[in-house]
Amino acid sequence: MSKKMVFALLRITQDGPAQAFRETEKHHKRVIELFRKVSVDLQGTDALKYQAQVTHGVQEYVEAIGLWVFLRDNKLITKQQVVEYLTVGDTDGGPIVNITDSDYVLGICDLPGEVNRYCINSLGKGDREAVKRCVEFLRVLKEGVELLLCTGKIKDLKKKAPVFDSSLAKSEAAYYSLSLREGETGAMDVDAVYSRVVVALPFREQQDLDPDLGLV
Repeated sequence: MSKKMVFALLRITQDGPAQAFRETEKHHKRVIELFRKVSVDLQGTDALKYQAQVTHGVQEYVEAIGLWVFLRDNKLITKQQVVEYLTVGDTDGGPIVNITDSDYVLGICDLPGEVNRYCINSLGKGDREAVKRCVEFLRVLKEGVELLLCTGKIKDLKKKAPVFDSSLAKSEAAYYSLSLREGETGAMDVDAVYSRVVVALPFREQQDLDPDLGLV
């Protein structure tokens, strides 16, 4: 269900922020209800007992809610904000599911892939500022992740690094191509730049882009 939040958010380049965020809010409410049902089996020591079974769903949620905050506020969501989103009125002031440091960090490390998709879709719409914003965000995030890698405290973080690096490289390539094209011609040929970047992507990732652009 968290993936439906991501899909709704990535339509922001087509539907606009207001509609994309409304759809995301609907999916978010359903995710909260699912977590509420699961939380019945995650009380006390069972929270640790079933951590391995729950963590992937929690990481997907962090990724989705992180994309929402980035698109809305141009900021990296904090762990405390994730906890607040998962804190509802009948939970005695705590989140309906536990968020570990590992859940938060690994979920955030999945975020670059979705930011890159938004970046490429924005490129297709000729939104230079959005492309630049994505690159700047990913570069800052990479610095933080590299510091965490040096500590060795988050298990499986190293496995996420290659995908992170790939997403950043693709976003940078989109921005550089756009800048070079503008410098060469004095005006932006959106279709030419977008097509050039998309062709360089794996076929599966091309399928994830905005289908309404008519360029893939």
